[in-house]
Amino acid sequence: MAVVAALFAAAVFAVCLKQWPIKSSADAAAWAQAGTTVAVVVVALFMPAWQHERERTQRYADRAHERARRMESAFQLCYAVRAVCEKVAADTTHQPQSTAYFRDAEGQLNAIRAMLGKFAPEDFDGHKELAPAVNVMSIAEGAASQLRFAILVNDNTEQSRAIHGIMSGYIAEVTKYVGEMKAAADEARKNTDLSDGGCSARSRGC
Repeated sequence: MAVVAALFAAAVFAVCLKQWPIKSSADAAAWAQAGTTVAVVVVALFMPAWQHERERTQRYADRAHERARRMESAFQLCYAVRAVCEKVAADTTHQPQSTAYFRDAEGQLNAIRAMLGKFAPEDFDGHKELAPAVNVMSIAEGAASQLRFAILVNDNTEQSRAIHGIMSGYIAEVTKYVGEMKAAADEARKNTDLSDGGCSARSRGC
């Protein structure tokens, strides 16, 4: 917008200079006064547009940073689900675990799933990059259900063996989605670069 204003002022100056060339010091003084007047007029004409452009750029920047924050949060929560599954799988490798242990792990998974569920519906609807988080929510629910079943059966040796196999399977699934979610979070972070006025080739909503 500043470039447009400068070009406009230069064009006006060129036309006027051709019509009324500077031939004396009086002409120079008159031109200086006229130049000041033109500058004031140009600023007055373009100021609303400049203000609008600044506000628009700020809106895009705020939106991009908020989106990056949400994506990073989703990635961290997905990573936390994998961490719980990995710990349970490791802890049940060589020895059975207690009912209290399973109950604690179930509580952790349910807490993480609840935090993922706090994302507004619009964060998921129509946003492919958040699809991995939705899948991880389902995995967390499934893993918590398996742990709940182990608690109900109350056969720690047999259930620890079964839980180890189940969690190992979940780890492979979650790892895939964690990678996808990290890539999406990294891309969202890149989109916070709005140095070209809010319409980066990577930014949304332009």
